[in-house]
Amino acid sequence: MYGRTGLERFKKAQTLQPFSVANSTHIPTTTKLHSHSDLPNHQTQYQNHQQVSQKPANNDAEQISTTPQHVTQVGGGQSTWQPPDWAIEPRPGVYYLDVLKDGEVLDRINLDKRRHIFGRQLHTCDFVLDHQSVSRQHAAVVPHKNGSVYVIDLGSAHGTFVANERLTKESPVELEVGQSLRFAASTRVYILKKDNKALFPPPLPTEVTLPPPPDPSDEEAVLAYNTFGKSVI
Repeated sequence: MYGRTGLERFKKAQTLQPFSVANSTHIPTTTKLHSHSDLPNHQTQYQNHQQVSQKPANNDAEQISTTPQHVTQVGGGQSTWQPPDWAIEPRPGVYYLDVLKDGEVLDRINLDKRRHIFGRQLHTCDFVLDHQSVSRQHAAVVPHKNGSVYVIDLGSAHGTFVANERLTKESPVELEVGQSLRFAASTRVYILKKDNKALFPPPLPTEVTLPPPPDPSDEEAVLAYNTFGKSVI
């Protein structure tokens, strides 16, 4: 059927592996294209990067929102109004007012002077209330020598309220611990608080431990020892 030459070619063709690639064959380097299955991974990494980069900003926002801020403006305190004779300057840190709005504590006002005038006038009041219904010198909070705190309305146009009761002009009314104080139509509420730890500081130690006495032959050391002992007794 085949000639000699044709038979040899046929046998040679049978020994070859079709579509085979020799090891020495150079495979050109090609750029790998990203398939659609790779895209979600890159999007996820990008989203994670955005979340990580946004976390510090969110933490800062939380810190800002939870950090107490002093919102009550301090005035010049140059009013000529004088408190009654029973007014005293209390021990610092004993009495203070928590300033609340919508149930949230905004500020803390320490009551550590003989008088604390609240009002809208900057140079005369100790604490300035920025509300149009508040009078220029609205009311005074005055510590009493008996250890209590009183509020005096200074003739305000829209009233001063202790426990929701409107005060009479120039008539002192006691503000008890836990009671509310309001000025005119302002929505801020002032709650009187008391720190008993500041009222009764811890006692000083009564026993003093002296160092061992020096050698009697050392006159200078004995003199210093005796001087130190007299200073602590």
